[in-house]
Amino acid sequence: MTVPVSIKRTSVKPSGSVSSVAGATSGMHWPISEYYIRRMRLAKGSELIAPLHKAGYRLEDAVDDPSSTVVEFPVHVGNNIQSEQNVSMWEQFGMAAFLQKHWSDNQVSSTIKFDPVTEGPHIARALDQFQYQLKGISMLPKKDGMYKQPPYEPITREKYIELSRKLKPIDFGRIKHEKAEIEKFCTNDTCELPTTDDSRS
Repeated sequence: MTVPVSIKRTSVKPSGSVSSVAGATSGMHWPISEYYIRRMRLAKGSELIAPLHKAGYRLEDAVDDPSSTVVEFPVHVGNNIQSEQNVSMWEQFGMAAFLQKHWSDNQVSSTIKFDPVTEGPHIARALDQFQYQLKGISMLPKKDGMYKQPPYEPITREKYIELSRKLKPIDFGRIKHEKAEIEKFCTNDTCELPTTDDSRS
Protein backbone atom coordinates (compact mmCIF):
# COMPACT_ATOMS: atom_id res chain seq x y z
CA MET A 1 0.00 0.00 0.00
CA THR A 2 3.11 2.22 -0.27
CA VAL A 3 2.84 3.09 3.44
CA PRO A 4 6.27 3.48 5.09
CA VAL A 5 7.01 1.04 7.90
CA SER A 6 6.94 2.84 11.23
CA ILE A 7 10.30 3.34 12.90
CA LYS A 8 8.60 4.06 16.24
CA ARG A 9 7.93 0.74 17.93
CA THR A 10 8.15 1.34 21.69
CA SER A 11 6.05 3.50 23.95
CA VAL A 12 5.31 4.22 27.61
CA LYS A 13 1.63 5.06 27.27
CA PRO A 14 -0.99 6.26 29.80
CA SER A 15 -2.94 2.96 29.72
CA GLY A 16 -5.24 3.83 32.61
CA SER A 17 -7.72 0.97 32.13
CA VAL A 18 -5.42 -1.78 30.86
CA SER A 19 -2.78 -1.16 33.51
CA SER A 20 -5.39 -1.17 36.30
CA VAL A 21 -6.66 -4.58 35.20
CA ALA A 22 -3.10 -5.90 35.28
CA GLY A 23 -2.44 -4.36 38.70
CA ALA A 24 0.20 -1.98 37.35
CA THR A 25 0.51 1.78 37.35
CA SER A 26 -0.13 3.84 34.22
CA GLY A 27 2.70 5.44 32.31
CA MET A 28 6.01 5.58 34.20
CA HIS A 29 4.36 6.47 37.50
CA TRP A 30 4.99 5.07 40.95
CA PRO A 31 1.97 3.99 43.06
CA ILE A 32 0.48 6.96 44.90
CA SER A 33 0.91 5.14 48.22
CA GLU A 34 1.33 1.64 49.64
CA TYR A 35 -2.33 1.87 50.70
CA TYR A 36 -4.85 3.95 48.82
CA ILE A 37 -8.46 4.28 47.69
CA ARG A 38 -9.11 3.76 43.98
CA ARG A 39 -12.26 5.51 42.79
CA MET A 40 -14.06 4.57 39.59
CA ARG A 41 -17.15 6.01 37.94
CA LEU A 42 -20.17 4.07 36.78
CA ALA A 43 -23.35 5.18 35.08
CA LYS A 44 -26.22 5.20 37.58
CA GLY A 45 -28.06 2.60 35.51
CA SER A 46 -25.12 0.19 35.48
CA GLU A 47 -25.82 -3.42 36.49
CA LEU A 48 -22.51 -3.41 38.39
CA ILE A 49 -23.83 -1.11 41.11
CA ALA A 50 -26.12 -3.60 42.89
CA PRO A 51 -23.48 -6.37 43.28
CA LEU A 52 -20.90 -3.84 44.48
CA HIS A 53 -23.32 -2.38 47.03
CA LYS A 54 -24.25 -5.86 48.27
CA ALA A 55 -20.55 -6.71 48.68
CA GLY A 56 -20.06 -3.69 50.94
CA TYR A 57 -18.21 -1.28 48.65
CA ARG A 58 -18.85 2.40 49.30
CA LEU A 59 -20.81 4.19 46.59
CA GLU A 60 -21.73 7.85 46.31
CA ASP A 61 -23.03 10.29 43.73
CA ALA A 62 -20.39 11.98 41.59
CA VAL A 63 -20.09 15.58 42.73
CA ASP A 64 -19.76 16.94 39.20
CA ASP A 65 -21.98 14.53 37.25
CA PRO A 66 -25.51 13.68 38.43
CA SER A 67 -25.69 10.73 36.03
CA SER A 68 -22.68 8.92 37.55
CA THR A 69 -21.94 6.94 40.70
CA VAL A 70 -18.49 6.72 42.27
CA VAL A 71 -17.34 3.44 43.82
CA GLU A 72 -14.36 3.15 46.16
CA PHE A 73 -11.91 0.22 46.22
CA PRO A 74 -9.32 -0.05 49.01
CA VAL A 75 -5.97 -1.13 47.53
CA HIS A 76 -2.70 -2.45 48.97
CA VAL A 77 0.08 -2.52 46.35
CA GLY A 78 2.41 -4.71 48.41
CA ASN A 79 5.06 -4.43 51.10
CA ASN A 80 8.27 -2.44 50.67
CA ILE A 81 7.22 -0.91 47.35
CA GLN A 82 8.35 2.65 46.78
CA SER A 83 5.50 5.12 46.32
CA GLU A 84 5.42 8.58 44.79
CA GLN A 85 5.17 10.05 48.29
CA ASN A 86 8.88 9.20 48.67
CA VAL A 87 10.01 10.11 45.15
CA SER A 88 11.29 13.61 44.55
CA MET A 89 10.43 15.78 41.57
CA TRP A 90 14.05 15.46 40.37
CA GLU A 91 13.98 11.65 40.48
CA GLN A 92 10.77 11.64 38.44
CA PHE A 93 12.31 13.93 35.84
CA GLY A 94 15.38 11.70 35.72
CA MET A 95 13.31 8.54 35.17
CA ALA A 96 11.27 10.18 32.39
CA ALA A 97 14.46 11.30 30.65
CA PHE A 98 16.06 7.85 31.06
CA LEU A 99 13.04 6.09 29.53
CA GLN A 100 12.85 8.64 26.72
CA LYS A 101 16.50 8.08 25.82
CA HIS A 102 16.87 4.33 26.25
CA TRP A 103 13.40 2.89 25.68
CA SER A 104 10.60 4.97 24.22
CA ASP A 105 10.44 6.16 20.61
CA ASN A 106 7.20 8.00 21.34
CA GLN A 107 6.61 10.40 24.20
CA VAL A 108 6.84 8.91 27.70
CA SER A 109 3.55 9.26 29.55
CA SER A 110 4.50 11.08 32.73
CA THR A 111 2.98 13.55 35.15
CA ILE A 112 5.58 14.92 37.54
CA LYS A 113 4.15 15.27 41.07
CA PHE A 114 5.81 18.01 43.13
CA ASP A 115 5.58 19.56 46.57
CA PRO A 116 4.38 23.13 45.95
CA VAL A 117 6.31 24.48 48.95
CA THR A 118 9.68 22.72 48.80
CA GLU A 119 9.88 21.90 45.08
CA GLY A 120 7.62 24.48 43.43
CA PRO A 121 10.30 27.21 43.36
CA HIS A 122 12.65 24.87 41.44
CA ILE A 123 10.28 23.93 38.58
CA ALA A 124 11.72 26.47 36.15
CA ARG A 125 15.26 25.18 36.75
CA ALA A 126 14.14 21.55 36.33
CA LEU A 127 12.35 22.30 33.06
CA ASP A 128 15.42 24.13 31.79
CA GLN A 129 17.71 21.24 32.74
CA PHE A 130 15.56 18.55 31.07
CA GLN A 131 14.21 20.56 28.12
CA TYR A 132 16.31 18.69 25.53
CA GLN A 133 15.71 15.24 27.04
CA LEU A 134 11.91 15.14 26.97
CA LYS A 135 9.32 15.58 24.24
CA GLY A 136 6.73 16.88 26.70
CA ILE A 137 5.81 16.73 30.38
CA SER A 138 2.86 17.39 32.69
CA MET A 139 3.06 18.55 36.30
CA LEU A 140 0.69 18.23 39.25
CA PRO A 141 1.10 19.57 42.81
CA LYS A 142 0.95 17.16 45.74
CA LYS A 143 -1.74 18.59 47.98
CA ASP A 144 -4.33 16.69 50.01
CA GLY A 145 -7.91 17.85 49.62
CA MET A 146 -7.24 19.76 46.39
CA TYR A 147 -9.71 17.66 44.40
CA LYS A 148 -13.09 16.18 45.31
CA GLN A 149 -13.36 12.45 44.68
CA PRO A 150 -9.86 12.04 43.19
CA PRO A 151 -9.23 8.74 41.36
CA TYR A 152 -6.46 7.88 43.85
CA GLU A 153 -6.34 8.89 47.53
CA PRO A 154 -3.58 7.78 49.95
CA ILE A 155 -4.78 6.14 53.17
CA THR A 156 -3.12 4.55 56.19
CA ARG A 157 -2.74 0.84 56.80
CA GLU A 158 -5.30 1.11 59.60
CA LYS A 159 -7.84 2.74 57.27
CA TYR A 160 -7.23 0.05 54.65
CA ILE A 161 -7.89 -2.72 57.19
CA GLU A 162 -11.02 -0.94 58.41
CA LEU A 163 -12.43 -0.65 54.88
CA SER A 164 -11.42 -4.16 53.81
CA ARG A 165 -13.08 -5.85 56.79
CA LYS A 166 -16.48 -4.63 55.58
CA LEU A 167 -16.15 -6.23 52.15
CA LYS A 168 -17.60 -9.51 50.90
CA PRO A 169 -16.92 -11.40 47.63
CA ILE A 170 -18.61 -9.75 44.65
CA ASP A 171 -21.20 -11.85 42.84
CA PHE A 172 -21.60 -10.77 39.23
CA GLY A 173 -23.48 -13.95 38.32
CA ARG A 174 -26.80 -12.30 37.54
CA ILE A 175 -25.37 -9.71 35.17
CA LYS A 176 -26.21 -10.27 31.52
CA HIS A 177 -23.18 -10.68 29.30
CA GLU A 178 -23.68 -9.31 25.82
CA LYS A 179 -21.47 -10.37 22.94
CA ALA A 180 -19.69 -7.39 21.42
CA GLU A 181 -20.22 -6.76 17.73
CA ILE A 182 -17.14 -6.38 15.56
CA GLU A 183 -17.17 -3.18 13.53
CA LYS A 184 -16.17 -3.52 9.88
CA PHE A 185 -15.84 -1.33 6.83
CA CYS A 186 -15.10 1.88 8.73
CA THR A 187 -14.78 5.18 6.92
CA ASN A 188 -14.06 8.38 8.81
CA ASP A 189 -16.25 8.32 11.94
CA THR A 190 -18.82 5.74 10.83
CA CYS A 191 -18.82 1.97 10.39
CA GLU A 192 -21.32 -0.13 8.47
CA LEU A 193 -21.96 -3.86 8.42
CA PRO A 194 -22.67 -5.40 5.01
CA THR A 195 -26.19 -6.69 4.37
CA THR A 196 -27.30 -9.46 2.04
CA ASP A 197 -30.23 -8.83 -0.29
CA ASP A 198 -31.54 -12.27 -1.26
CA SER A 199 -34.16 -10.76 -3.57
CA ARG A 200 -31.44 -9.98 -6.13
CA SER A 201 -30.45 -13.62 -6.59
